[in-house]
Amino acid sequence: IAEWNIGTPSKDYAIEKTDSLGRAISLEFFLNDTASHQKFPLLPSRIEYSYYPDSLVESFFTDGPMLAEYPSKIIYSLDEEGIIISCVRHFSFDESWTPSSKSQFMERANVDYCPFVTFFSKSLRKMNGEFPVTRDFKRSRYFFSEVEDQMIEKALQK
Repeated sequence: IAEWNIGTPSKDYAIEKTDSLGRAISLEFFLNDTASHQKFPLLPSRIEYSYYPDSLVESFFTDGPMLAEYPSKIIYSLDEEGIIISCVRHFSFDESWTPSSKSQFMERANVDYCPFVTFFSKSLRKMNGEFPVTRDFKRSRYFFSEVEDQMIEKALQK
């Protein structure tokens, strides 16, 4: 278990659990010692990872409401080199969504393109130091903190 500060020392932090292979199996974010995703309470406060020979599943949880547009899980298909070749985003819509609004959302959402594992940027361990991306991934297209960017660069060189 790794605990590291992401804001105010001893109040804002993340706890990361890893398996025996050094892969992140969960990330939990705390704000003022309360499970939360930093200052964005509608995003997940806990992420769990499940690993399979040719895929990785990232599941999202929160104790309160989460943005309906945010997936409940993403399944990433990986090739033999650990490159993301496809993904499928799963959504949990509440009763306020009509069949028509769900259909319209799914048509507009980019549900089958995932350039990297969403919350691995917040993980110290990632997939035992690896950061799966698509072949066309360009770090310059995305914002990462300086620390995240350094960790991603190191993982991409593995």
